[in-house]
Amino acid sequence: MRDETKTEREERLERADFRRRYCEEALSRNGFIYSGTGRGHRAGPARVTVEHESLDNGPIELPARRDLWNHSPDGFQWGYGGSGPAQLALAILAHHTADDGKATRLHQQFKRRAIATLELGASWTMTGADVQRHLEAIEAEAATQATREGA
Repeated sequence: MRDETKTEREERLERADFRRRYCEEALSRNGFIYSGTGRGHRAGPARVTVEHESLDNGPIELPARRDLWNHSPDGFQWGYGGSGPAQLALAILAHHTADDGKATRLHQQFKRRAIATLELGASWTMTGADVQRHLEAIEAEAATQATREGA
């Protein structure tokens, strides 16, 4: 077996460091805080931001993720079951899970469960832990449904 070169060793350590940082970020996803402000439901522009409770960089605009699915060219909304809430559900799940496939698969259920139930026209805050609880409930419902269909 040959000795690794300095460059190969540096690359290996860089990959290991990236994996460690990625895992730490994934584990800290519950520390995110999502906030919506604006009048919502076609009464004007709504703004949704995300920040992490342990970082001092402040809130940033939540990307709409229209690259995954363009439900609403007009942006985010909440408090009902339409296209703006679907875009918001997709964006939150894509950010929270860092899994575009999972976000696309589950965003309609998340919209019905978490976004459509927010107060129409009111500002709101949702933690990463809240998002995770909704996801776990959605996945449990899906498992129960699959069990029923398989029986």
